[in-house]
Amino acid sequence: MRLLTPGGVAIFQVPSHVPPRRRLQLRRRLYRLLRALGVRPTWLHARTGLDPIRSIAVAEAEVVRTVQSAGGVVLMTEPNDAAGPLIDSLHYYVALSDGEHGGA
Repeated sequence: MRLLTPGGVAIFQVPSHVPPRRRLQLRRRLYRLLRALGVRPTWLHARTGLDPIRSIAVAEAEVVRTVQSAGGVVLMTEPNDAAGPLIDSLHYYVALSDGEHGGA
């Protein structure tokens, strides 16, 4: 929020729910095992689609609380598939609350 100017809008995406099966992070664990065995990361990603990224989710209510505590307001949310077809995800559109100024 400190980077927004009055009248500005920030747009970001946050996964809102990761299914239990995805929380096990099996693909990430396999990636780490294969890396430990010496397989190159470029090959792993290009050939298998594996990567070391950990998937987490933040509930919408928590994102709203965080934005508000930083002096902002959530203007709108909308579902999106940026995190993949199996992970619920939201785009957030946020602005400074009335009376707040950027740079703080």
